[in-house]
Amino acid sequence: MTMYITRVKVDVTPTDGQPPVIRISQHDSGSRILITLTDGADLYAIPDGASVTMRGKTPDGEGISEDLEHSGSDVALVTNENVSGESGQCICKLMVHAGEARLSTQMFLIEVEPDPAVTR
Repeated sequence: MTMYITRVKVDVTPTDGQPPVIRISQHDSGSRILITLTDGADLYAIPDGASVTMRGKTPDGEGISEDLEHSGSDVALVTNENVSGESGQCICKLMVHAGEARLSTQMFLIEVEPDPAVTR
């Protein structure tokens, strides 16, 4: 059984509401976050053969792009130094690629809590 540290829903339709927030610790690596894609109140089924990529920007302004595993409506994000290396807020979205079609989700935030042993 796969253990997830947190679960969050992300909508495939951009909304005016507050973006979902995922909280992790700085330098967290290997923890799994389950992201369930929705379309309003309904689950969004990722098309067969599609790929899912997380794109975003780290707190220090670096771009990130991570290919993610998925099944049905669920996407698994495994934390790594690309995402958790700097404390602060990562602004992200998921991209679903199915053939020529591309679908972008609402934005979500990954809050990276600072490692108390790290000084700047």
